[in-house]
Amino acid sequence: MALFDIAWHEFRRVLLHPLVLIVGLIVLAVAYLNGAGYADTLRLIGSMYDVYRADAFIVGVSHLCASTSMASVIVAAFLSATSIPGDRWKNALNVLLTKPLYRKDYLLGKFLGLSAFMLLFNAFVFSCISLMILVYYGGPLSIMDGTLKVISYLLTLTLACVLVIAFNLLFGVLSKNVLFVTTATMTFIFVDRLWLSENFLGGLSILLPTRLYYRILDSTPYVPETPLPLDVWVQYAMPYIALLLVEIVVLLLAEIHIFSRDENV
Repeated sequence: MALFDIAWHEFRRVLLHPLVLIVGLIVLAVAYLNGAGYADTLRLIGSMYDVYRADAFIVGVSHLCASTSMASVIVAAFLSATSIPGDRWKNALNVLLTKPLYRKDYLLGKFLGLSAFMLLFNAFVFSCISLMILVYYGGPLSIMDGTLKVISYLLTLTLACVLVIAFNLLFGVLSKNVLFVTTATMTFIFVDRLWLSENFLGGLSILLPTRLYYRILDSTPYVPETPLPLDVWVQYAMPYIALLLVEIVVLLLAEIHIFSRDENV
């Protein structure tokens, strides 16, 4: 129960964070402006459906999702970067660890609370995007197919954000210095979002959340934007999804090991 208490407390903490309100308003504005401005392009795509086999609604969701994904990554990075250092700064961690609470439960509770929030936040993002496209253009060619593909985008972006959370919790475990954690977070976001990151990391750039996110969505050319069955996309995307999940598990195990051995909170 202690684990879920920590998770619920962390969820409520980030839900009321000022950054969430600011970014949420930005997402609403972007969805509105892009939905209105993109409507004519979607109508053109829809008129050429027989030629390009593209569902204009899904094309619109995928493009707007790409333009707003940065907002989700920033929210995940900064909320997770301030989580453990914030508790240390306020001496809340010292108080918590005097109670019957395992260190791994504290860390996993933070992780679960942040991950649950990002699922909710991304659901809000996708709801705004889908609603604006519905209002200004129209719905998908197939309600079932469109719904499943939008959910696949939602879950993929959320998994990428969860990987960002895992990275940033590691920074918080490694250092008690808020400045170091913040600097590491900023550097991480910059490298992660830099399209030329392979120049710095080579083949290792595939391990970055954003790279994996786009590889999962584009693992098969144009599959998420066409009437092809969703299971075809899942088949090709599964190796990248598996890599993303393995990274999350490895980072969590490393954090638990380091944090459990750290006697100096």
